[in-house]
Amino acid sequence: MTPPNLQEHGKAGSGIWNDGFLGRFSFVAVASKQDSKIATLDAGIEIPIPEDLKAELRDYHARLGIPECSITEIIDENNKKTGRFQIEREELPEHRCEITPEANEAYKRYRKALKTMLKDFPHDDLNASYDRLAGTALRMSLLMGSLGNNHHIELRHWAKAQEQAEIMRKSVHRIYDQTNGPRQQTAYAKIEEDILSEMKKWTERGFERITASQLRNKSRNLKAYGRAYIEEMMLKLCSSEFEKHTTAKGAKCFSLK
Repeated sequence: MTPPNLQEHGKAGSGIWNDGFLGRFSFVAVASKQDSKIATLDAGIEIPIPEDLKAELRDYHARLGIPECSITEIIDENNKKTGRFQIEREELPEHRCEITPEANEAYKRYRKALKTMLKDFPHDDLNASYDRLAGTALRMSLLMGSLGNNHHIELRHWAKAQEQAEIMRKSVHRIYDQTNGPRQQTAYAKIEEDILSEMKKWTERGFERITASQLRNKSRNLKAYGRAYIEEMMLKLCSSEFEKHTTAKGAKCFSLK
């Protein structure tokens, strides 16, 4: 997935940012070409995996345990094969992983800091990503402690996991900025134009007042944007194009001036 892939459906305010879909991804993004030179590996060069790393991973795989599994074909009452099979498998071995108080406090501080940063954002498009970032870092620290420290998470494991999480946090901002960067500056004008066009169309069809949700559902051009974002744009247009009203249920609705 690249910024050009996201530009169609991942614009600012679109649903895939706000519904948690993209929040489940961990992005790794380079800086824009304007900010840095992108280094590339020479083609054809093979980077060997260290033998001690491969040995440690094999040992870890064995230590975690592999459940016994058997597949037996089912025989009917006439002692004939049925083509159906019965699978019997042992329970997957579980290994308890413990975290030191210092590492746990560092995890809680990081989670609190992420929630605090969200309050200063002018939008909520990155809320889902920030909400999951501390949990992602905790799982990374668990793997480190489990692999090399007998299932114990210490502060050094958390520090490395948080460092990786910060790379991911920076990357999600880069992806967001590159998706909504200079090439998208005219997108806001296009959204306003689409909203105005759709409002005029539906007004002519007898809808004197319409909510952002109704306008989105009725308009193919606005499907890529979230209801809250469309409503925000409509509120901004109230100074020049729209009048704001309230439905009987307390929802905001709009009409042309």
